Amino acid sequence: MQLKTRSRRVAGLATVTATLILCSLVGSVSANVIGFDFGSTFFKITLVQPGNPFQIVENTTSKRKTESQFTITNEVRLFGADSFMGTSRFPKTTFSDVASLFAMPYSEETVKALHADKFVLNDFVEDERGLIAV
Repeated sequence: MQLKTRSRRVAGLATVTATLILCSLVGSVSANVIGFDFGSTFFKITLVQPGNPFQIVENTTSKRKTESQFTITNEVRLFGADSFMGTSRFPKTTFSDVASLFAMPYSEETVKALHADKFVLNDFVEDERGLIAV
């Protein structure tokens, strides 16, 4: 499972790199380009503007990387560091490492492995396509 996460990260970095290279090759580009790097623990956003070097967008706490975690409750929505700090208050509705779950086929063995290996407290169900859903 760790190999899949690494290959997804490499694929994401390759996509961002290819986008940046293509933008640098085309001389008459007059649009801004935003690149997303979704990692299992953190994510980054890069902005490329014509005539300027690319820059990594800072989050609300002036950091270049943001935790890939979110919390959903009836009263509040928490993202990044706020979600990380609220994990103990809302363990069942806090989601981390979500990128590794995208398009993962549902099976009881997979859910048991997630609960045992990653200490995931969330309840998973099977969606209409046979994939993992929350």
